[in-house]
Amino acid sequence: MRYFLFHFILCNFIFFLHTNNANSDTEANTRVRFNMNVTLVDGTSSFEVELFDQSSDGAVRTTPNTVANFLNYIEKGLYDGTIFHRLVNGFVLQGGGYSWPSFSNYQAGGVPLPVEKYNPIINEPGNLNIFGTLAMAKVSGDPNSATSEWFINLVDNPNLDSANGGFTVFGRVTSGIELINQISSLDPYNLSGLFYYYPPFNELPVQGTLQSVTNNDYSYTLVLPSNYIAIESVEILNRHSGQLKVFKSEDHTNWSEINSIDLKNLSPNETFLKAELTLED
Repeated sequence: MRYFLFHFILCNFIFFLHTNNANSDTEANTRVRFNMNVTLVDGTSSFEVELFDQSSDGAVRTTPNTVANFLNYIEKGLYDGTIFHRLVNGFVLQGGGYSWPSFSNYQAGGVPLPVEKYNPIINEPGNLNIFGTLAMAKVSGDPNSATSEWFINLVDNPNLDSANGGFTVFGRVTSGIELINQISSLDPYNLSGLFYYYPPFNELPVQGTLQSVTNNDYSYTLVLPSNYIAIESVEILNRHSGQLKVFKSEDHTNWSEINSIDLKNLSPNETFLKAELTLED
C-alpha cells in the first residue's frame, strides 16, 4: 500500500476553494435573525440582533465568550422551537430555557421541557442594560452561572449593570423591535402549577385565549402550542459560505469534478482543512 498525506493549501492542482464573504469588514459583528410564531399586521414575524463579538461600536466592550456560547446553542439548533417563558412588563422578556410543545398540555408530549445546557460561562459585564439589548440570565448570587437563558431589556434597567456582578449585555435588537413591543404588551399568566414538574412559569406570556377542559368535574387550563410565544428558528446571517470542490485529472489538463463540500458556517480564520489520499496496490 502506498500512503500519501498532503495539506490542502499545497494542493491547489487538486482542490479549488471559492468563498464569498456576505458582509464587508465594517460589519464584523455577528448578526442573527429570530423567526417567531407572532406576526405584526404588516407581516413582520422576525427580529434581528447584532452580537458584540468583534467590534465595540455601540457598546463599551466586546463579549466574545458570551457570544461564542450563544452561537453554540444556535448552531446546535437548541434555540429552534423554544419559547419565551418569562415576561415582566416594563422589565424583561426571557427565553432560551424551554422547548415549544407540539401538543396541548392536556396531551402526552404537551409539556415545555428544559433545553440541553452546556457548562456555565464567565461573566463579561460592562455594557449597559438599556432598552433593546440582550443579556444573559443567571443564578442569583453566582455571577458566573449563565448557560442557555437570556433576556431582552424592555426598558433601561441600570440596576442590572451592577446586580449579581453585573448582567452581561452581549447584543442589541437592530430590527423588529416593534414585534418585541407587541409581545411585551401581553399579559403574563401564572401557570407554574399547570405542569407536573412545576417549571418557573409564574410569568408566562401567552397569545390568544386560553381554553379550559373539564374532567371528573374538575376544570383544567388548556394551553395550545399556538398560545406560546415561540422562536421557530434562529439564523446566523453573516457567516462565510462557499464550496470546496474536488477535481481529478489524468493529464493535469482535463479536470472533472468528483466531489463538492458545503463550507457554510465555517470560519476561514479558525478552520483548517486537510486531505488524505490512500491508494491501494
